[in-house]
Amino acid sequence: MWVLGLVSLLMDTSSELTHSLLPLFMTTALGAGMVTIGVVEGVAEATAAFAKVFSGALSDRWRRRKPLVVLGYGLAALSKPAFPLATSVAAVFAARFADRIGKGIRGAPRDALIADHGRVDAVHVADIFAQETADAWYARPESELLPEGFIRPETASMVLARLATSRPKPEKVRLPRRIRSAVARMLP
Repeated sequence: MWVLGLVSLLMDTSSELTHSLLPLFMTTALGAGMVTIGVVEGVAEATAAFAKVFSGALSDRWRRRKPLVVLGYGLAALSKPAFPLATSVAAVFAARFADRIGKGIRGAPRDALIADHGRVDAVHVADIFAQETADAWYARPESELLPEGFIRPETASMVLARLATSRPKPEKVRLPRRIRSAVARMLP
């Protein structure tokens, strides 16, 4: 279970890093408008919710959760390199769609796998709180028990800060004197 929790943490961190920069990338590098970004994000999240329903039902029917979890994580991991390589909004849309399909496929089977692994004696919330503290958290991966609200955005900030300091500074371009004087005359 710790491996599943670690994989979940790393995948969530990579998603946070990628998706936090995606709107900026789409507007600056690809020239997308806010409506386009909203459509891409809306379709992506709707896709994840839609896939989660079917993967959960399929997982319950097959009683095999691990193949769906592996497929979901694999699809999401394979989509990550497509984001920085995208040269159009359509390419970003396809990568985001594949990533969210992966999230939808893995979500419900992952939670069911954790629940199957743990001890589940209660159905009602009141009964869960009556159990030992560890049992109350049975249905969540270990990565979600960490202060993820801090870990993922902080990681994104550290990576961006590192990239900003590791790039070489552009050299100053000195314009010819005639151009500088012409620009100076145009300014009030």
